[in-house]
Formats: sequence, C-alpha cells, structure tokens
Amino acid sequence: MPGAAVITSVRKGFDDLQSRMGEAQAVLDRAETAGMLVEEGKLALHNAAEAHVRMRVLVHTFAGPPFDEVLKEGLTAVAQANATGVDAMNELQYRRRGLAVATLVILGFLATLFVKIRKLPK
Repeated sequence: MPGAAVITSVRKGFDDLQSRMGEAQAVLDRAETAGMLVEEGKLALHNAAEAHVRMRVLVHTFAGPPFDEVLKEGLTAVAQANATGVDAMNELQYRRRGLAVATLVILGFLATLFVKIRKLPK
C-alpha cells in the first residue's frame, strides 16, 4: 500500500504543478500583451518547467522525498512567476487610473479655458 500512496502523491504533484504553470503562463501572457515587463516571471516559469522535467526523471526512483523536494522547488518558482504577473497587472491598473485622472484634469483645464475665452469681450 505504501507504493500506491507514493504513486498517488506523485501524480497529484505533477497535476498540481502543471495546472499552476498554466495559470502563471496565462497571467504572464496577459501582462506581456498589455506591454508590461515580465522577464522575471518568465525566468521563474522556466525554472518551474525545469523542475517539472527533473520530477519526470525522479519518477523512476519510486521514492517520495526527492520528488517532494523538487516539487517544492517547482511550486515556489511557479508562485514567483504568478506573483510577478499579478504585480504587473496591478501596475497596469495603477497606470490606467493615473492616465484617467490626468485626462480628467486636462479636460477640466480645457473646459475652464474655453469658458474664459468665451467670456472675453469681442
């Protein structure tokens, strides 16, 4: 029965890392498409992919501890990649709000200028 538990844990580790890598890739792609710099996140995602390959090699050892160690490294790298993508998206929203405020201030200035010009004597 211990072998079945190791197999179940290994499969769950693979699935968990793979799904988290997909989520992180999606966030990084959205941020990159929006024009944000996500090189650190891509590097972390690359490290997670390397951990995934090392996990595939360690499957043949049928031992949990070394596999769990590499899985932990991979999950840490994926978390870092995801955090980079989320931070980039938050920065994008901050920039958009700043642009909206600046646009409103400029439009207010132009409206005031228009009113002042209209009140000038002819």
